[in-house]
Amino acid sequence: MRRFLTALVCAAPLTLAAQAPTEASAYPWPDTVVGVEQLPPLTPLVLKVPHLRPRGTVRQAATLRVHVGSDGAVRRAVLLDSCGSPAHDEAALHAIREARFRPLRIDGEPVEATLVIPFHIPLTTRKRGFGEPL
Repeated sequence: MRRFLTALVCAAPLTLAAQAPTEASAYPWPDTVVGVEQLPPLTPLVLKVPHLRPRGTVRQAATLRVHVGSDGAVRRAVLLDSCGSPAHDEAALHAIREARFRPLRIDGEPVEATLVIPFHIPLTTRKRGFGEPL
């Protein structure tokens, strides 16, 4: 049976102004920008990176920008800041795309929002050998 790493999601809000511009700048992102404490996930965020062993310490966070629809579904997700590992960055994007969130409500009405969320990923240092358990 495979075991997968679980990403730790930091509750600290980030601002888009501090992030570098990306090729996704032309995308019509919702004007309402929130942190994860205002838009909590309803499903677990599971980071799936095969063949890597967790070490328990946290490396640099992978920061994502996520368009969450008024129904809580993820419409689009892009990487704002890499954690330093392309495999972990892609796994973070995949995990967030599979997530559902509690819809943001303004004046009692659900609205679309832009969520800026850092994924703190457990440090991995060596590949697992064939048949070696996690």
